[in-house]
Amino acid sequence: MCNSSTQILLIELASAQSSPLLQLFSQIPGKPHQIKQVSSLEAAVSVLANQSYDLCLIDDSLIWQDTFLLLHEAILSQSLALMVVTSSEQCGLRGLASLGINCLHRENLSALVLEQSIQHAIECNQLLESLSQVEREKQRLALTLELLQQREERYELALQGSNDGLWDWNLNSDSLFFSPQWKAMLGYGEAEIGSQPNEWFDRIHPEDLYWVKRELTTHLDGMSARFESEHRMLHRDGEYRWMLSRAQASRNVLGEAVRLVGMQIDV
Repeated sequence: MCNSSTQILLIELASAQSSPLLQLFSQIPGKPHQIKQVSSLEAAVSVLANQSYDLCLIDDSLIWQDTFLLLHEAILSQSLALMVVTSSEQCGLRGLASLGINCLHRENLSALVLEQSIQHAIECNQLLESLSQVEREKQRLALTLELLQQREERYELALQGSNDGLWDWNLNSDSLFFSPQWKAMLGYGEAEIGSQPNEWFDRIHPEDLYWVKRELTTHLDGMSARFESEHRMLHRDGEYRWMLSRAQASRNVLGEAVRLVGMQIDV
């Protein structure tokens, strides 16, 4: 069995009252684990900055968020085990074992299986601790590349099956990516619109520009759950078209917006 002082950080969206995992933990004889539950990656990074844990247990729906890479950095710095709880037969990331990440399938999961899996994950992590710093850096880079590759694949699939225009604004570099469909909605080809924010703002109707920027500022300042604006965009033919733009900001551990990804819809 695991050591009686095993400290586990549980990261999932479910509340303490509705968490199936917490219910299973309560069924383990002797209750050998101390569980700290948080509902976001940002909260997990903050907790790890102030307390040490033996294992991090995370719902697989959260590993696609940008903050997951920051969490993984904190996990590597503490040398704690990481286990992803997934709903599918296969984990969301390919080659998890080679990255030092354990995978636990939640279907038909019992308290006994959970306890054995935790013990196995911690024992495996203890073996990984003997790796050199170079090997750990290789693990970190491999995970980063895996996440980026699968994110690119998801973007490609979304773009291929959508008539809406994707835009992706890197707020740190102030570079704005416009998908081919976004440009086509305004009558332009792939190479005819650059990557500056003014490519968007300069095409917004003068009467709508103030309101668009106000909604953007409200969302980036954390005062709204998402950005949403219906406004007129100048088409290449000289006419204005009504467009609906929706976006969601990604934030760092300080809550500052670092990226804004949205869709433009012809209404």
